[in-house]
Amino acid sequence: RNFPPLVNSCAIDWVANWPDEALTAVAQNQMDRGLIEVPDDMVDSVIHMFVFIHASVGEISERYRGEAKRYNYVTPTSFLSILECFARQLEIKRANVVGAKVRLQNGLQKLAETEAGIEDLQLSLKESQPILVKTQEEIKVMMAQIEVDKADADAKRDVALGEEKAAQTKADECNEIKSGAQAVLDEALPALDAALKVLKNLKVKDISEVGKYQNPPEGVKFVMEVVCKMKGVQAKKVGEAGKKRDDWWEPSRTLLANAQDLQNFMLN
Repeated sequence: RNFPPLVNSCAIDWVANWPDEALTAVAQNQMDRGLIEVPDDMVDSVIHMFVFIHASVGEISERYRGEAKRYNYVTPTSFLSILECFARQLEIKRANVVGAKVRLQNGLQKLAETEAGIEDLQLSLKESQPILVKTQEEIKVMMAQIEVDKADADAKRDVALGEEKAAQTKADECNEIKSGAQAVLDEALPALDAALKVLKNLKVKDISEVGKYQNPPEGVKFVMEVVCKMKGVQAKKVGEAGKKRDDWWEPSRTLLANAQDLQNFMLN
C-alpha cells in the first residue's frame, strides 16, 4: 500500500514449465483435430520437433537471464504459438506447391499441344508441297503474261496519247469555229432583234397581202423558203423532166393564207 505503482506493475509468476508429456499431448491433440495435417508416418517426428524447439528456447532463455540478467518468458502460450505458426506456414507452403504443380501441369499440357500442333503443321506442309510447286509454276506463267499485257498496255497507252493529242487538236479547231460562230452570232443578234420588233409590228392583213403576189421579190422568196424549212414543208418540183427545180413560193403561199398561225409561229 505504501508503493502502489510498484505493486500495480508487478505480477506473481504462477506459471510452471510443462513437462514434455504435456507438450506432446497438446501437439497430438492439434494433430487429431486436423489443425495440423501431416502424413501419418511423420506425426511423431513433427511432435518431437515441436517439443524440442520449445525446450531449447527455454534453456537458451535461462542462459540469457544468467548472462544478461534479463528475462525472456517461455510459457505454454509460446508452445501454442509455435503450433499455430507451423500450421499457417504449412498451409501457405502447400498452396505454393499446389500452385506450382498446377502451373507445371499446364505448362506440360501446352508443350504437348504445341508438339502435336507442330506435327500437324509438318504433315500439312508435306501434303501442301506439290501444291506449292504447282502454284510457283502458275505464278511464273502469270508473271510472263503480265509482262506481255504490260507491253500491250504500253502500246495502247501510246495510241491513246496520240488519239488524245488528235482530239485536243480537234477541240482547238472546234473552239476556233465556236469563236467565229459566236462573232457572227453577235453581229446577227442585233439584226434579229430588229427583225423581231418589225415582226411584232406586222399586221395579219399585211402578211396575207404578201401571199397574193404571183412573183414576189427575191428577198421575200428567200425568207419564206427559210420559214418552210423551219416548219418542215416540202418544196414543189417544177420544170421539165430531168431539169426539175425546187419552187418554194407555192407552199409559201399556202402558209401565208393562214397568216395568224404563221405570225404566231414566227413570234414563238
